[in-house]
Amino acid sequence: MNPLAAKRLRQWMSRSFQAAGYERFDALPIDRLDPNWSERSLWLAAARAAFLEARVQRDRLRYPVTVAVTFALTEGKPELHSGWKSAEELEREFGETPPMLTLLPADPPTLEERDPNEVHPTLFGIDAEPDLGCALEEWVFPEDESTVHRSLLLYSLPG
Repeated sequence: MNPLAAKRLRQWMSRSFQAAGYERFDALPIDRLDPNWSERSLWLAAARAAFLEARVQRDRLRYPVTVAVTFALTEGKPELHSGWKSAEELEREFGETPPMLTLLPADPPTLEERDPNEVHPTLFGIDAEPDLGCALEEWVFPEDESTVHRSLLLYSLPG
């Protein structure tokens, strides 16, 4: 991560934490950290870099929050496949918006009772650690129950 992007990340984290933005699930698109990251082919690597830097900063600053990066995925039918075997398979399912860095409460309610085998952090090129996890969110809107909306959350709980 370049120094200017790292500085932007630290400033955003500090402002978000001080304003309790983690309670509102404040998010920062990765292309706002570095405009070069707007290129779709860079999203996965950029999101990983932003996530890892945010994790380091959170620990250094001792913020009791969960750090996450969220990937909007393509919408589709309820039978959509989510058992990705590689990062390339996952990238093919990215939606139209860049990944977003997010601060969440220390124990976010959306991560309760997750199946740890659902998606593994190593898919992102990150070694498995006890504080890391992934959550695949799927939902439908009552007005169109034939379309499943999905996002994937890579997160790190505070230590």
